[in-house]
Amino acid sequence: MKDARNKNKVSRPLAITIVAACSFSIGLIGALAGGLLGLFLLQPNSLPIAFQQNSTFLTIIWLVAGPILVFSSYNLFNMKKWAAQAVAAVILFDMVAGPLFVFLTQSSIDAGDVLAWSLDAITLLLLASTWHTAFDRSI
Repeated sequence: MKDARNKNKVSRPLAITIVAACSFSIGLIGALAGGLLGLFLLQPNSLPIAFQQNSTFLTIIWLVAGPILVFSSYNLFNMKKWAAQAVAAVILFDMVAGPLFVFLTQSSIDAGDVLAWSLDAITLLLLASTWHTAFDRSI
């Protein structure tokens, strides 16, 4: 009976493990950073107005997206299809909202922005490349 359960189980591709580990780390760091930014924003007199406005937006985003990434990354590691869709949705949101935020709040694009967008694109490509083997179990 134990062999019958293992026979239907698909092994986790390395790309899924990499995406799950990276998105878990980013979500955890982002949630912690959002919490710290929130604590700094509670003392508004000590911060410049421009920093307060930009940080408020980032705090709200990371306090929502961080826990979503942590939870869905854990479940992606356990090969849940909905978790892969949730991770992809958060990454797509970052790919769309990130450049808009940079263009509205900064005067130029730096290497960190390009690196972040590249990481998002690579992560989506890794998810897409393993989608059929990892999540289509109709065979």
